[in-house]
Amino acid sequence: MIYGVHAKGGADKEGVKNDKIVVPNELPILPLRGTVLYPDLILPIMVGRKRSVKLIDDAMDADRIIGVVTQKKSEVEDPKEGDLNSFGVAALILRMIRELDGSQRVIVQGVSRVKIKEYYQKDRISRQKSMFLRKKFLKELRSTPS
Repeated sequence: MIYGVHAKGGADKEGVKNDKIVVPNELPILPLRGTVLYPDLILPIMVGRKRSVKLIDDAMDADRIIGVVTQKKSEVEDPKEGDLNSFGVAALILRMIRELDGSQRVIVQGVSRVKIKEYYQKDRISRQKSMFLRKKFLKELRSTPS
C-alpha cells in the first residue's frame, strides 16, 4: 500500500502534516475531459456518464479513493484504454452532491501520482465497465520525517 498526505490534515509542532491516506494498489478509474488533476489540488468536477456516476456511488460506499485520468481527446464519449493518458492521480472524494438530472457534482482532492500498468474490468458478471488500474508510486512529492 502507498501512503499519501492529505492536504487538509493536521500539523505537528514542526508544521508537518500528519494525516495519511492509504491508497490501495487497485483503483477505479474516472476519465476526465479537458481537465487535469494534480496531487494536493482540490477540484470540483461534474460527473454525468452513467458508468462514472456508478463509479462515484461505489467509491462513496467504500473508501472514497479513485483514480483520475485525463482523456487524450475530450470529444470521445466512451473512452477506452488507448483514449486515456498513462499517468493519473489517486484522489479522495471530499464531497458529492447529486443533481436532479442524475448527474453528480463531486469535489476531489489529488493524493499522489500514479502510472497505469494495466486496465481490466473487475466485475464482468454485472457488466460494470469501470476501468481499474494497478498503480506504481513514482516518487514522494515531499519528504516527510518518520
